[in-house]
Amino acid sequence: MSYLKTALAASAVAIATTGMASATIIGATGVVVDAGGSSGGPVAVTIDQTGLNANYISGTTDFDSFVATTTHSFIASTEWFGDFQTNSGQLTFDLGSAQAIDAMALWNEESSGAGTFDLSTSLDGSSYTSLLTGLSGTDHTTLTDYAADVFTFATTTFRYIRMTMSGCPQPGIGSYESCAVGEVAFRAGEDVMAPIPLPGALPLALSGLFAFGGLQLRKRRKS
Repeated sequence: MSYLKTALAASAVAIATTGMASATIIGATGVVVDAGGSSGGPVAVTIDQTGLNANYISGTTDFDSFVATTTHSFIASTEWFGDFQTNSGQLTFDLGSAQAIDAMALWNEESSGAGTFDLSTSLDGSSYTSLLTGLSGTDHTTLTDYAADVFTFATTTFRYIRMTMSGCPQPGIGSYESCAVGEVAFRAGEDVMAPIPLPGALPLALSGLFAFGGLQLRKRRKS
């Protein structure tokens, strides 16, 4: 019976691990400026990886390892800036479809930055629900490449996420008077189980294991 228990335990572990979704990075497919205007690079640079020193594949690349080792260029054409002397702004990112997400990475532009910002989410692009408030990114040294800040939250399913900024620019010397963002990316919810069906041969294998266990038990009783 010890063989049967071991085999069944191994099968259970295999089933459990097969269904686990990895914490992959999810990139937005679109972004619009709702308020604050645009100067410098187009707003699309906040999602197209133009300023990053490495590239990811959305839905495949591991979020944590990528974000931990990837920096953003300080070159202004790779960053979005709001209009000069505008101290607030709002961007809405579209993931292309509803996704289960549990973190956002922000490469906070090093000269002006996003000030203080709130996040809200929506499934339909019309009705938004508050997610996090009063956030702020790192005030990086001006004219240096910069790392990402990661903001985590309970796994939430949404298609659209809105970033509402105020109090721009950040205090650092040399700040251009506007809100600014380098890049934004998201992490797939780690506790979401992927709906992966059992392999076709698994039920047959399990029935064989039970039959083998019964045979061994009968042999022991006879002896």
